[in-house]
Amino acid sequence: MSTGGVYFDCVKWLAGPLDHVETLSITFKHLLVTSRHRLQQYSTGTSKLVRVVSMSDDMQLCHAVETSGDTFIVGYRTPLWHYGVSIM
Repeated sequence: MSTGGVYFDCVKWLAGPLDHVETLSITFKHLLVTSRHRLQQYSTGTSKLVRVVSMSDDMQLCHAVETSGDTFIVGYRTPLWHYGVSIM
């Protein structure tokens, strides 16, 4: 990868199956990968999958962040294109 003449080595960090990536969010302990219908939480130290949270089919995730209280704040869209933000 090149940025203005500077080259960086890319290393694949996650080996797990990723069907789609909407957004990434990181804390000191976890990387949160948001896909359309689930959240995947990985350890930043080992890159191992810690937890998967599946969403219902009527919620398409747009973005999520992990709180310090071990919950998630998620932004989502419904099939009727209504948007919402919830804590889980």
